[in-house]
Amino acid sequence: MNLSTTKTLKDHFKDFDKSNGYKGLKFGMQKSSVKNIVTLTNQDILKQYSVVNSEYRNWFYISFEECILGFNKKNQLYEVLLSKDEFSDKEYDQFLDQIIELFGNPTKSKEEFNDSEFTSWEGKNMAILIMRKDHNLLVGFSNISLDDSSLSDKLY
Repeated sequence: MNLSTTKTLKDHFKDFDKSNGYKGLKFGMQKSSVKNIVTLTNQDILKQYSVVNSEYRNWFYISFEECILGFNKKNQLYEVLLSKDEFSDKEYDQFLDQIIELFGNPTKSKEEFNDSEFTSWEGKNMAILIMRKDHNLLVGFSNISLDDSSLSDKLY
């Protein structure tokens, strides 16, 4: 195998970061454009919507129960959240090992916060967060620069 023509692990994360989105949904897209690609439901107070399309609830080999899209005050997509209610400790460790193998070393690895454990990768365009609490798994992709919410927004 010629290493000069083979992608390094870090290159896979760089490619994902350059995509600046998830499965054809680009961060910064207007909600009206997103609605032409996926079916959305359940608006809540934080401008988050559930995606009905099942293919958006699959990432790698995992079928997640929820795919939620978050929009900022300008109706631009800035966040994708995938959640799975039951995910065993063994499955979690295997999944995390595979992501690390693909994307390289995370920016933060298995840090503890409020009874949760999280691992994250931070790129130029987006961040990936994998969080574990109890037996739940949350995977988040976000473009932090597009998040215009404030702490007081979450009170209403």
